[in-house]
Amino acid sequence: SLARLKDETSYNEIIKIFVNSNNPRIVLHGAWALVEINNINNLNILLTKIITNHFPRQITEELLYYTADLGNCGEEFYRFLKVFKINKPNSKAILEEIIDQFIINSGKDLTEFQKVIDQIEWGKNCDCADVTGFILQKSSSIPTPVSEILQDFLTNVNKEKLFTELILCLLLIMAKDFATAR
Repeated sequence: SLARLKDETSYNEIIKIFVNSNNPRIVLHGAWALVEINNINNLNILLTKIITNHFPRQITEELLYYTADLGNCGEEFYRFLKVFKINKPNSKAILEEIIDQFIINSGKDLTEFQKVIDQIEWGKNCDCADVTGFILQKSSSIPTPVSEILQDFLTNVNKEKLFTELILCLLLIMAKDFATAR
């Protein structure tokens, strides 16, 4: 409620409660509040929560959605994740459509993103070292707050904590950031 009311004096307390809680209900409400606060620096807070806690799958997926939402591609990620959960190979087409839409909306060349998507083995869990390497390379090529956060996160994270849905969420956030960067 305080985030929705734009009560900026409570933002630090909201973040503190979110960071220190393991209660799924509080975590989800806190994640929503972080998106409402609309500060891109909260992206790192969400990413850290995802990799440092072992929540049930449904909670993790909600956190991924909020992460994508803060990265300005929540609806697109949600559409992708729905299909990914049911049929990984079919989700490739959804991700390609999303990238195509980013191209149409921005006029930017995102063929490198499309190539990365083509290289993923969609029937299996992703050994996504190539994808994370690509995100790191792309994030260093555009000086935006989002790219800096993604670069810092991927540089410092224990790679064993990464998982397919998180990496593909980051890829989508990077593509959106690249498409909208000036």
